[in-house]
Amino acid sequence: MDYIEALEYIHGIPRAPERTGLDRVKSLMRHLGNPQHGMKFIHVAGTNGKGSTSRIISLILEKSGYRTGLYTSPFIEVFEERIQVNSRCIDQESLARLTEKVRDAIADVMAEGYFHPTEFEVVTAIMFLYFKEMDIDYGVIEVGLGGKNDATNVLEPLISVITSISFDHIEYLGDTIDSIAGHKAGIIKNAPTVSAPQDPKAAEVLIRRAHATGSDLTFISGDDIKYVGMDEWKQLIELTVKPWGTIRSHLSLLGKHQLENALLAVTAVSRLVSLGGSVPSDAVVSSLGEVIWPARMELFGRNPVVILDGAHNTHGMRSLIESVDSYFRDLPRVVILGILKDKEAYLMAKLASQGAQVVICTAPPTPRALTPAELMAYIPDHVERIAEPSYEKALETAKKISEPSGIILITGSLYMMGDFRKVLRQRETEV
Repeated sequence: MDYIEALEYIHGIPRAPERTGLDRVKSLMRHLGNPQHGMKFIHVAGTNGKGSTSRIISLILEKSGYRTGLYTSPFIEVFEERIQVNSRCIDQESLARLTEKVRDAIADVMAEGYFHPTEFEVVTAIMFLYFKEMDIDYGVIEVGLGGKNDATNVLEPLISVITSISFDHIEYLGDTIDSIAGHKAGIIKNAPTVSAPQDPKAAEVLIRRAHATGSDLTFISGDDIKYVGMDEWKQLIELTVKPWGTIRSHLSLLGKHQLENALLAVTAVSRLVSLGGSVPSDAVVSSLGEVIWPARMELFGRNPVVILDGAHNTHGMRSLIESVDSYFRDLPRVVILGILKDKEAYLMAKLASQGAQVVICTAPPTPRALTPAELMAYIPDHVERIAEPSYEKALETAKKISEPSGIILITGSLYMMGDFRKVLRQRETEV
């Protein structure tokens, strides 16, 4: 099996007809020799901020001298982004070789009467095998969906981390905040847990789970982090976390919500220090100042400024618009928007349209997407709207409309961020 064959196999896996908990993925891991056993993991669940929080944790550990694995989803441009060790993506040869190994083990899994493992289960198995081969010191593992029944939950965490919980994937996780929190809480085990501030009902669920499992649960407080201002397109912040005390640092990730993610990540690492890890304060400072997480208020160019953000639900969109209003309130704004059908499209479109001169409606590259014409119907009547399925033409139209001092905001789905990044980079090379 070569690299192309591996990707074709992975992406060609049919959806499982039903969700069966962890039994199927446990069978797969058993037939692969349970590579997840014996490794140290920081497990990250939540609705928003999982990727950013996971990336900050992994970079701090990497800069502290540890060989650190990072597992995230979805990818933005290339599949290999999902599995990294010390900020380097899995190589194509290893991906092909380990995909073949997992495929061969699936025959034994299906012989036990299970359906074919899902794409995410297969990729998770590849990740565990690769991290075992690379002999990582720590693995930072982002949950794919929920937590309790997520394929990553076959691991035993050293630290569990819960980011902000809100409504998303209600068809799988339930339509109440306590039901959704119950799924996220499934990663809490007999290990220290750090959580973002939560809705009281969600917090109650996490507390009950922590008591039941003997986990030491800590909720971070906004009092422990302060936004000082902007400095050369970076946020200047102060945060107070033991054992380092008060640290002043740049935070290269824009967005006021990233303050919470940064504090959560640093607090999670502090728990690791309390378990015997060694992390100097300068590793924390340099990581916060250098961290990059694509398509999260990512800046491209100037005159006008282009911002990419894959806000994919109402909570994420609200946070994005609040941040844009805070940083760029007086600048004219053109929005390029694409939303999936299974999201709260009306509310997301309403939020994205706030403060916009024009909304250009496009579509993420998936059958789950609203067409540009369908999305136009969700844009408030007082806002001018344009349908444009071509990303190149959407960007060209936005630049014609936008003033040099203005902003072009591209948002609504992570699925389209990779293609827009390619278009933007191509335009940069042509200038």
